[in-house]
Amino acid sequence: MENPIFKEIRAFAPDYVLTDEQKANAERAEDPQLVASRIYARVKDAREDAARYLKIPIALITIEEVLASIPDLNNAYKGAGGDDKGQARRLGLRTLIAIGARTAPKQKSLVEMCFEGILNRLSDSGGFEHYQDRYEAGGKGNTPLDIVRDIQLSPEGQKIWAGLDAK
Repeated sequence: MENPIFKEIRAFAPDYVLTDEQKANAERAEDPQLVASRIYARVKDAREDAARYLKIPIALITIEEVLASIPDLNNAYKGAGGDDKGQARRLGLRTLIAIGARTAPKQKSLVEMCFEGILNRLSDSGGFEHYQDRYEAGGKGNTPLDIVRDIQLSPEGQKIWAGLDAK
């Protein structure tokens, strides 16, 4: 039977690849069901704390970046909420530099903002081109509201938002 911690992480971060250390720690969990039930809230809290400390929108810190900063998933839910500076530090230098590059002044398109704000990730080229082409074409079915709605109602968007409602 699959470890419930791995299953839960795959539900909210399907592309994240656990490190060997994370796998080993999760396998040693005394109560994997308890850890699994709390891991998403802990990752969300860590993300909010780091964003608040760095004074950036939360969408600029990915769930995968936060997961990568938690070596011991077994104890992740025991972390102290509100430790803004600590959470930012745990993200690590490489991640902070990547976030800095993403926060450099640049005009974002509606499509980019939707991917980040609704899907909690940067757009991939295929998805970006599809929605950007529609947006630029304009007309019936391609208004800004249509684009926002379609991204939120996409299979990925529904999965993310359904997961948030269940938490």
